Amino acid sequence: MSPGRSAASTGGVMVFDHTADVGLAVKGAGREELFLWAARGLARVALDPAWLRRAERRPGDEPAVRLLEVLLGPAPDLEALLVHWLNHLIYLLETERLAVVDGELTIEDIGEEHAEGSSPGSVRLRGTVRAVPVPPGAQRIAVKAATFHGLAVKGPRADGGYTARIVLDV
Repeated sequence: MSPGRSAASTGGVMVFDHTADVGLAVKGAGREELFLWAARGLARVALDPAWLRRAERRPGDEPAVRLLEVLLGPAPDLEALLVHWLNHLIYLLETERLAVVDGELTIEDIGEEHAEGSSPGSVRLRGTVRAVPVPPGAQRIAVKAATFHGLAVKGPRADGGYTARIVLDV
C-alpha cells in the first residue's frame, strides 16, 4: 500500500508545531495506511522538500532504491507500535542514511499464545518498505525520537479509518 499512490486513500499527514518539538496529525484508511502516512510525515519533517519530492517519484526498480523487510513487535498496543515504528525509521535515517517512502505493511493482532512477552491486545508490524539513500545535505532537521507525549491513535472509525497525533522530539 502506498499512501501517495492509492486512489482509494482517504489518508494524509499534517505537520504542526508543538512547543520546541514538531507534531504529526495522521489519517489513514486503515492501520497500515496510517503507519505509512506517519512515515511520510517523518520524512517531511526531516528532509528537504524538493529532494523528497524527487525521491518519492523514483521507480521501484531504480538501483538506488532498497527494499527492506520490517518486523517490529510485539507491542502492547497500536500507540506503542507507532512510536516503535517511527523510532525505527529515525534509526534508519541516522545510521544508514535511508528514508522510507512507501511500502506494504501488515499489522497483526497477536496475543499471549503467539509470542513470548505479548499479552491480549498486543500487535506486531511486518512488511516490506521501499527506502531511498539520503545524500549529504538532504536532511534539514535531526529528529531525535518519536514520543509518547500527547500520543493518541483512534479508530476504527465508521469508515474503517484511523487517526493519530504524535509528537517528534527535534
